[in-house]
Amino acid sequence: MNKTAANGVPRYIYFVIVAILALMYYYAAFVDTSPAENAVEDFYTAYFNRDYAAAAQNLSVFWAVQFLPQYQSYSPEELIKNRDKIIKEITEIITEIESKNKIPSDLSIKIQKKYSKREKNSAVVAYSFVEKGKEQGMEVAILIYEKGGWRIISFSPTAPEAMEQITKQDMKDLDKQFSELTKSHSNK
Repeated sequence: MNKTAANGVPRYIYFVIVAILALMYYYAAFVDTSPAENAVEDFYTAYFNRDYAAAAQNLSVFWAVQFLPQYQSYSPEELIKNRDKIIKEITEIITEIESKNKIPSDLSIKIQKKYSKREKNSAVVAYSFVEKGKEQGMEVAILIYEKGGWRIISFSPTAPEAMEQITKQDMKDLDKQFSELTKSHSNK
């Protein structure tokens, strides 16, 4: 009366493996976002809602200084040390400039994960503007890890072909430059 187990793998295990792989793909493609991508999304969400103080929190002092000539002679460590003051001043400037601009109510962004790249101190995040359900154009944000968080240091229009040409070595070189820029302040 002893029944022996059938040899082989139970048939349902193949379904379980496929289901797990599908869930892993879904999580990686649609749920998991990097902190650098979150900084870009947070910036634009605040910007589109005209919350310029929140938007400015996602900007680097190195970006902001281009509009604040009184800080242009500061060293990188002095800029980072004065981050709170600089961000407060850039918020006022953005608010003044943007008070005259009309932002479409249905404007959003879509992160292009395929082109996003990140190193220890630098990141590149590609995204498209979406208006009325249609992608309108692609931009790239370059981010620096500054004072404990990812901050946008530049924005520019781009094309998918240009994003595909960014190599691992390009990112390492950018990371080295950003590391030298912020090393004296130790990103505190």
